[in-house]
Amino acid sequence: MDNELEKKLQAAFDKFERTGEHEESEKLEWWQSKKPESEWEYDTYFDQPEPGLVLQERITYKRRDDGKIERETIVRRFYGNNDYQDSTTTEII
Repeated sequence: MDNELEKKLQAAFDKFERTGEHEESEKLEWWQSKKPESEWEYDTYFDQPEPGLVLQERITYKRRDDGKIERETIVRRFYGNNDYQDSTTTEII
């Protein structure tokens, strides 16, 4: 999401919060309903940043044509408000 769009979305969310008391689940639902769909594959199964979320991990095991097992690990580390980094490692086991 580009920086200008993110600022507009944050301003709209701030206005939503000022309208009254909302449960955390309502806030998350509002935010997710307003964000644009991502073309980034990892966004389909990883969360976006939220308070308290530190790390998510997805591990997949695949059998290769040569009979060996390949382990793919995808990690999303969260660093604060709308800040995260994805990394991938592959190893043969």
